[in-house]
Amino acid sequence: QLIKVLSGSKDSKISMTEQIASVWLLLEYKEYYPITLKILDNPDLERMTNEPWQEFILPQIKRVIKEIDPKS
Repeated sequence: QLIKVLSGSKDSKISMTEQIASVWLLLEYKEYYPITLKILDNPDLERMTNEPWQEFILPQIKRVIKEIDPKS
């Protein structure tokens, strides 16, 4: 569900605030780090999204990935 909100599903009107909150809520699921990383640390992600998403959501994703990295 968090990934669906984060992606900004076209079926609903999801605000960027909700998307950012969803990114940080992923911290509650550190056991899913490997799959979260595969989904969110995808080089194609920037090309698949619009500019506001890249400007506001993508930096949050990168911060969360760094924080949930078990090597950190």
